[in-house]
Amino acid sequence: MDAGRVYFWKGKSSSITTTWDSTATGGQAHARFGYSLSTLGAIRSGTPSFADFIVGSPYYSNGSSLINEGAAFVYNGSSSPSSALSSTQTLESNRDHALFGESVATAGNAGGLSVPDALIGARLYVYDEDGTKQNEHYSRFEGRLSVYQGNGSGLSTISETHDAGLTAVETTNFSHAVSGANNLDKLFGTDVIVGEDRIDVDIDGTSGAERDVGRVLVYLSTGMPAPPSPSHGWDGSSQQSTTGVGSVVAWAGDLNGDGYRDLVVGAPAHNSSRGRVLIYYGSANGFPTSAPSWYYDCNVPRDGFITS
Repeated sequence: MDAGRVYFWKGKSSSITTTWDSTATGGQAHARFGYSLSTLGAIRSGTPSFADFIVGSPYYSNGSSLINEGAAFVYNGSSSPSSALSSTQTLESNRDHALFGESVATAGNAGGLSVPDALIGARLYVYDEDGTKQNEHYSRFEGRLSVYQGNGSGLSTISETHDAGLTAVETTNFSHAVSGANNLDKLFGTDVIVGEDRIDVDIDGTSGAERDVGRVLVYLSTGMPAPPSPSHGWDGSSQQSTTGVGSVVAWAGDLNGDGYRDLVVGAPAHNSSRGRVLIYYGSANGFPTSAPSWYYDCNVPRDGFITS
């Protein structure tokens, strides 16, 4: 029924076979279950501990009043998982057309506790303006990142949320991509990277608004929940419009051997959708604020290089 499915293979000392060990299947047609997925680490207490994981279903609808609100499903790891897995927790946005769960990631220890946290993006989330909890202005998709803290038995309710923090913005796609990043500033635990690939706003100080300019925001952990404003942000494409910068974000370890973690950013719509991957080297002063440290272009037209 077009519900979506995720396939799992157990790690083995020998090569992985072509036959999967377990599956998780969505329960709703056209909800795009499996659009995003991520390991969470062990969010449950106990010995031995097993890695849990989360699966996004951004077009999930809860009844007729919450169309495409989106959902994320948590699955627990075990020593002997069944062939057909069942979720143990369901998280929803309770906001019409929010596409909650289009991006999911582990946040590691972003909250400063000993249990991993989870990041869930809802890039079309619109904030309530009149108390009706409906999308009053479909032209103003601000987006929202929700941080769920692990509590030893699963994921708690939302511990905090973040949005684009911009005014006079029609669309941002904030949280189109999210990623945890291990200790970018060499100070505390897991930091958070958020991509927003569609900002219609003047962000370079000149007159006039750039259309569909991408941006990446980095939230540095301080041992407490992530700060309410990004510690660093940039567009990464010299203000070039409609490149999709921020559609994909990830931390890359220390690529250049200077002791600081680096960032990888995807721009799948760059140059007639040929696609570009950009790398920003970390340093004691943060990340480059203009040109990337390195980039690579795909030469195949409309290939959409670097989409996940």
